[in-house]
Amino acid sequence: MNIVMKEPIAVLEADLKHMIEIMSYASDVAEQLNVMCKIIEEKADKHGDIKKLAHVARCHAENWANVFDVDREEYQNKYFPKK
Repeated sequence: MNIVMKEPIAVLEADLKHMIEIMSYASDVAEQLNVMCKIIEEKADKHGDIKKLAHVARCHAENWANVFDVDREEYQNKYFPKK
């Protein structure tokens, strides 16, 4: 397989923009999971296992949403600063 790179800077820039876009989608999905888990947690029996599992899942989802947001913002500001 031969891979020919034309204008490597343009390719790298497109890859970075695509990665930033994917991070944004990942953050949105994690936030949606957070909301779903919060609803499950609120509706579950007060001392049940489902409530506990939903709480743990919600905490992880919230954490991942924040991680993706911070990473996306860092890459955006580092490689594509607003002028």
